[in-house]
Amino acid sequence: KQWYQRRVGKQWYQRRVRGMEHESKVKNELDLLKQKTGTEIEHLRMTAQQVYEREKQLLLDSREAAISDRNDALRKNRDLQEKYEEVSSSFYSYQTATGTKLADMKNTLKLKDFELERINLLYSEISSKYNEAAKDNDKLSKKTGGVAGRVQFVEMRSYQ
Repeated sequence: KQWYQRRVGKQWYQRRVRGMEHESKVKNELDLLKQKTGTEIEHLRMTAQQVYEREKQLLLDSREAAISDRNDALRKNRDLQEKYEEVSSSFYSYQTATGTKLADMKNTLKLKDFELERINLLYSEISSKYNEAAKDNDKLSKKTGGVAGRVQFVEMRSYQ
């Protein structure tokens, strides 16, 4: 019995020691896993923080770029509006000046057309009077030619 007790006690003791060794190993492994997990969690936390900071900075930069682009677009729009108003004003001034010049030219053209008609009428009158005068001149030249021929005849007779 003693021997049995010693043997059982020894086995129990050995099992107990092995169990404690095993517990110690498991505890060490668990501690190691906790440490690794803590390190990984801290690493993930730092990485997430860095990603968050980068994203935050990117968003701020994007916002600033968008505001800058908006301000540029507003400035360009304002410049284009001013140029449009300037060109529009110039166009209306040009249109008014052109309309005035066109009306003046039409009036001048009417006046010149009237003067041309008058000159044509005067030319027709003068031309017809010239033709009448030329006919009268031809008649008188014939008469004068006949009288001159008689005068020569009379002069020749008187010298003879």
